[in-house]
Amino acid sequence: MVVTLPGDILYIIFDLLKAERDYNTIYQCAVSSRLLAEPALSVLYQLYDTSPVAGGDPVDKLWKHRRFGVSIDGLVLIDFREFFSREIEDRVFCDYESKGAKRLRSSRNSRDIPWIIEKLGSAIASKATSIRELRGEVSASILTEWIPGLPQLETLSMWSGNTLTQQAGEEIRAHCPKFKRLTIYMWLNGPTGNAETESEQFLNSLQPHTLEYFELLGHAQLGPRSIRAIGSHLNSLAELKLTGLDIESIAELPSLTAPPMLKVLSLTDSRPTIRDENFYKIVSNVADWIASCRNLRQLELRRFLDDSVLLSRALADDKVRLTRLSVRGYAMSRARAFHEALASQSSLQSLCLQGETSEADEDQAVLVQALGQLNNLRELDLKDISDNFTPDHVATLTPFLPKLEQLIISGYNFHCEVWNSFLCLPKLKNLVIHAFSEFTAQGILEFIAQLGLDNEGFNLSILNNTTDAYVPEEAQVQIRDTLARNLDGSFDFELARDEYTDSEEDDD
Repeated sequence: MVVTLPGDILYIIFDLLKAERDYNTIYQCAVSSRLLAEPALSVLYQLYDTSPVAGGDPVDKLWKHRRFGVSIDGLVLIDFREFFSREIEDRVFCDYESKGAKRLRSSRNSRDIPWIIEKLGSAIASKATSIRELRGEVSASILTEWIPGLPQLETLSMWSGNTLTQQAGEEIRAHCPKFKRLTIYMWLNGPTGNAETESEQFLNSLQPHTLEYFELLGHAQLGPRSIRAIGSHLNSLAELKLTGLDIESIAELPSLTAPPMLKVLSLTDSRPTIRDENFYKIVSNVADWIASCRNLRQLELRRFLDDSVLLSRALADDKVRLTRLSVRGYAMSRARAFHEALASQSSLQSLCLQGETSEADEDQAVLVQALGQLNNLRELDLKDISDNFTPDHVATLTPFLPKLEQLIISGYNFHCEVWNSFLCLPKLKNLVIHAFSEFTAQGILEFIAQLGLDNEGFNLSILNNTTDAYVPEEAQVQIRDTLARNLDGSFDFELARDEYTDSEEDDD
């Protein structure tokens, strides 16, 4: 039987790797499997500024080639003449060069990975006309050469937007009637190009109102003209994901007047700017624009503007009906109006709130009261923002979340009495407890014994227990075996890190 970790466990692992700036491990995860690629890449792009390969030097280029030439990259340690079949070898190394009166096979370096990728890609593109998705890093000229032979092309995922010239857009318009998805990892000004001009020309050269998905994952030097060019696909765009925008570009978002098809919107990690009167005028305008997106169902914000202020206004519109909301990197102490407005989103099925908690009891009460109104929630992630939750907060909240299947929560002073609160969640399948806790093996086993058929596949993660005296290793094995046997579930147990437990002892 193939065993896969739940998605939230993967994100917990990558959060730890992110905190330790373990670039190599995250990268190896990204290239090891499709399952790990998405969460690993998400963390890598968040860490881009701090990465030792972020300076555009040769190492940076090598890293980029490795990311997109995964299956080929491993060959640098292998003799390519040994690796390739005769047919592939003839296709890749068929160039010839003149030497005197003789015409000999080229001595091109077999480790020229980009050249090999382009050579093989050209061979594939000339034959495989059913290709629907193209990913990687190729030159603008090569991409333009390939496109006419790809009539079924629907998706492009390019490392650099500089590959996407006006000519490439025109070729797509002429030869790829099904094209609808575009993902860019970086789009920067170069010695011979301007990212703002390139993006504007490319987007406008496509068939209008055909692009359904546009995602910008990393650093880009796009501006207001790029945002306006996205508007040429206003009637088709269903998913828009932008990161790293400056304030001038953000101010242009309301020009995308009430996009009728937009269902998914992600706005993250905008460039820092002064929070003056003009800034908050832009916040207000963008909030109104978000509220005008009547079909919007999924919204993600992470250090975008003053996100709690923006959402307090956007969610106040009773026509906004979200099913998924993720807000990361905000402060609870300034979010009371946002949390009050959150209570109106009774359609929410998935909610992620991550940020800086508050020590004020009233702030905790407002959030708990708001969450208690969201009776349709299936997934709830309160990591960090609930650091000051107590078992009483949990007891107040859980009876009002009858459909909840996944809960990620932090807090302090969690003991075995809190298990009764979690039993108020009859559909629960995944419980991740970051709270400082002092559980016993007996209490955990008694909790597991009361779970039923609706909890099949139950995962329990206790990640900040302050002592293992009550849950020794042999008890952990017993709990793990019991969950696996009774519910086909799993169990993870970790002690709180020393710096936290030591500081608490000092305070005592």
